[in-house]
Amino acid sequence: MSLLPVFSLLIGLASMGLIPCLACAQTADTLSHRLPPEAIPELGCWFWSETDFEPEGYREFVDLVATHSSYGYLTASLRVPRRELLDAEVHQQLKAAAVYARERGIEVVMDLDVRLARRAFQARYPDELQQMLLLHEMSLSGEGAQTAEIRSRELNDHYTGNTTPYIALRGEVVRVVSYIMTPTGIDPHSLCDITSACEVLSASPEAVKVSIPSEQNQAGRTACVMVLFTHLAADVFAPHLLAFQRELLRQYADAPFAGACKDEWGFPPCFDGNPAKDQFWYSLAMAVAYAQCSGGRDLLADCLLMSKAFQGMEETRQAVINYYTHLVWKRNVECETDFYEAVKEVFGPQTLVATHPTWWPYPDAREMMKNGLDWWAAKRDWAQTDETTPFAARTALTKKWGSPVWHNMYYSSEKPNYEASIWQHALAGGRINYHPLYPRDISRIESVKELLRGELARAQSRVRLLNFIQKTPLDCPVAVIFGHASAMNWAGPGYNDVGMAVADALWQAGYPADLIPSS
Repeated sequence: MSLLPVFSLLIGLASMGLIPCLACAQTADTLSHRLPPEAIPELGCWFWSETDFEPEGYREFVDLVATHSSYGYLTASLRVPRRELLDAEVHQQLKAAAVYARERGIEVVMDLDVRLARRAFQARYPDELQQMLLLHEMSLSGEGAQTAEIRSRELNDHYTGNTTPYIALRGEVVRVVSYIMTPTGIDPHSLCDITSACEVLSASPEAVKVSIPSEQNQAGRTACVMVLFTHLAADVFAPHLLAFQRELLRQYADAPFAGACKDEWGFPPCFDGNPAKDQFWYSLAMAVAYAQCSGGRDLLADCLLMSKAFQGMEETRQAVINYYTHLVWKRNVECETDFYEAVKEVFGPQTLVATHPTWWPYPDAREMMKNGLDWWAAKRDWAQTDETTPFAARTALTKKWGSPVWHNMYYSSEKPNYEASIWQHALAGGRINYHPLYPRDISRIESVKELLRGELARAQSRVRLLNFIQKTPLDCPVAVIFGHASAMNWAGPGYNDVGMAVADALWQAGYPADLIPSS
């Protein structure tokens, strides 16, 4: 059934004054315009700055939201330098903010992710940090010793924008091999390990420099220098990661949070999706897990096989890529699932687990490297996405998690974009989880006021009425099912194709379609 008749009815009732308009209720009691717990929640974002850490500094933002918005929940996260979740003063301030927000009729769902306690994890488990393996290939000249310098990659995301990025802490050479490269790939019979013959000239967090001696520098051969950089981030495969994650949640058991967030979980981002296939997430714990799932194979050796074609080993190469990508997907799902279960144990079964598991808001190679494209297995109480995530994925997630709607975290540089998006979201079966208005050329308080007034407020006052009656997700008569392993296997014909062209064409033809992975 179309939502348009329902919209018409509700808007008509509102225009007759039979249903209160949010824009007219801003001076009413702060509790009067909040939806009851049984209704679909209205979500807003709260990104903490240094201002919020001033004495009772959180009151300004909470008061603004309580007075001028209908948000029942704020999904909150730290965006401050030199502060971590396990700092005593941070704990005290976040707890006080949650108490005050609840007094004003607003629930806080706090981001309690281990990435906001990286220094604490490093101090506790210095040998369980995330590593990146870089493969540097070079043609050998045959003239004397030959050197190679491999520099570390800069890794950062929204968690690190105002603080220390996922910096490299150390670099080391782990293997050097040489081989004959043919038009159809590496000749596997020519492969030779020359690590012990090479000299490490320097090794630092910024770069590693290696010398290949003249006796190994044979013209016509190719060398691959494999360098490992350790970064300031908990290893996704760290043996103590899940225990640390649960301990972090228990530290905040005394705070009246309405749940907790895990936002864009996964490895540190790779913004180009690694088209050269010359970088791989690595750690000793991951290598052990890889050996277990692959029948004892060596992850270091297989990273070269995954990176380069080998003569006569096409099927083996596709198989090891499948082992690797499935392992990445499986472990990230395990981390997400354990977080969900732990939140319910610590804060109660009725609390909310937010926000979106999507990082790059499109199911392509970038997201595959980040988390194995685990959107459909990262459990949430309400389907959660962000930015421009395709509608086909959003509607599928509502079915996966039993949500009547999906919530999409959204921001724009122009207020009119919000005013159009609120209707687009509602007609496609969703709601907006509002960011403060961009750009940030005005104060945060003024930007929120601007976001919550005028046409947008009037639109929101109508859309929110659907939250009382919408019990089931948007009906999608078509399911587009893609091969999850195939889409992630760069040695196969289906790489980076999840069927979005088919799903988009169906939507444009008037047939909403759910995008579902074979996993």
